[in-house]
Amino acid sequence: MWNANVEKFIRSHSRHMKKQEDQLLKKHGFRWAVEPKRWTKDAEVWKKEVNGNVRCAAAFIAGVSVCDTGARVSVQCDMGWNGFPIEIPVGCGCSGTLLQAKVLGLMSNNIPSDDTALCADTMEEWSLQAESAFYTIGPAQTCAAEALQQCSRQMKDDRYVGLLYKQRLRTVEQSMMHNLNGTAMMLKKKNAKIQKEEDTLQKQILHPMWEYREIPGFGLPNQKAEKTAGSVECRKECNVRGQECKGYSFDSERSECSWTTTGISYDDNFVLYIKSRHPDEGSSFNTIPGMKLVADNQDEKESSLAECKGNCLVSDTCFSISYSEDRRFCVISQAEVQEGSSWSYFEKKGWKEAQRKIDTQDEKNELASKQVAAEQARFHSSFSTQSAEMATLQDKLDNLAGRWEDPKPEGDSLRLTF
Repeated sequence: MWNANVEKFIRSHSRHMKKQEDQLLKKHGFRWAVEPKRWTKDAEVWKKEVNGNVRCAAAFIAGVSVCDTGARVSVQCDMGWNGFPIEIPVGCGCSGTLLQAKVLGLMSNNIPSDDTALCADTMEEWSLQAESAFYTIGPAQTCAAEALQQCSRQMKDDRYVGLLYKQRLRTVEQSMMHNLNGTAMMLKKKNAKIQKEEDTLQKQILHPMWEYREIPGFGLPNQKAEKTAGSVECRKECNVRGQECKGYSFDSERSECSWTTTGISYDDNFVLYIKSRHPDEGSSFNTIPGMKLVADNQDEKESSLAECKGNCLVSDTCFSISYSEDRRFCVISQAEVQEGSSWSYFEKKGWKEAQRKIDTQDEKNELASKQVAAEQARFHSSFSTQSAEMATLQDKLDNLAGRWEDPKPEGDSLRLTF
C-alpha cells in the first residue's frame, strides 16, 4: 500500500512541477524550446536500525527554455544533447538572458521523517546522474552564443531601418510643409489677381470715359421723359447710370431727356422698320437698312416680312420691327421710336464692349475658381496620402521600439539552473 501511494504521489507531483514551471516561464517571458523531459526514480536503501530496507522516490524535470519576447531570430540548437540540432525561434528581450537550461528534482514527502536523511544521499546521487545525462554545457553555450550574435545583428539592422524610417518621416513632413506653403502662396496670388482684375473692371464700369454717337432726327423716347437743363445734363445722368443706360434721347425744342435701356445694333442682315404715326398719309413704315433695335420688351419669332408687319400694325404697343430676310426672323419692339423730329439720339459707344468685358471676366473668374478648387482638392488628396504614410511610418517605428524594450542585451545569454 505504501509503495502504491508513493508511486501515485510521484506521478502527480511530476505533472504539478511541469504546470508550475510553465506558468513561471510565461510570467518572465520564456517558453520551453521543446517539450521538457520528465521522469521518476525510486530505490530501496538499507537501514540498519530496523535491519531492513527503506523505499526512496523522487520526480525530475529537465529542459531548455528560450526567451519569448522582443525581436525574433532563428538559431540551430542541439536541444536533445544528442548531436542533432534543430531550428528554434528565440526572442531577443528578457534583459539579455536568451536561454535557460533547467534540471529540477523533488523528493517525495510521503517518506517518513526518520528515513529522510537516508534518502537525501540517494537523491543527491540521482541529481548528479540527471545533470550528467541531460545537461552538457557545451551545446547550450553554443546555442546561446549564436542567439546573442543574431540578436545583436538584428538590433543593428532594426536601428538602420529605424533610421531610414525617421529620414523618410522627416522628408514627408518637409514635403507636406512645402506643399502647404506653396499651395497657400499660389491661392493667395490667384485670389489677389482675380480681385485686382475685378477691381479694375469695377472702376472702368463705375467711372468710365464714355463717348457718344449722335443720330439727329431720331429718338427713343419713353413715357418718363424729364425736363433737363440741356443735353449736357442728360449725358451726365446716362454716365452715372453706367451699363444700365445704353443711350439717351434729347428733344431740343422742349429740353426733354429720355434715357433708354434698349440699344441699337448695326447688322447688315437686318432692316429696321419704324411704324409711321400717320399711315394714312403714305407708307406704314419708314425703313432704315442695316439697323436692328435691341430692347428688353421685344418679341422674337420666325415669320414672313408681311406677317411681321401685319402683327405690328394691329398692335398698339408695337413701334418698330427689325426683320432679317435671309433668316426670316422678326423682332417686334415695344420701344417708342421718333424719326424726323426735334429728337436726337445719342448712342453710348463701348457699352457692348464693356458688357463683353464683364462677361469675359465672369468666365475668367469661374475658370479661376475651378482651378483653385482643383488645386485645393489636389492638395487635400496629397495631404491625406502623406498623412497616411506618416502614420504608417510612425507605427513601424513604434513596432521597432517595442521589439527592443531592453536597448542592449546585458548579462549572460545562458542561465543554468540545477
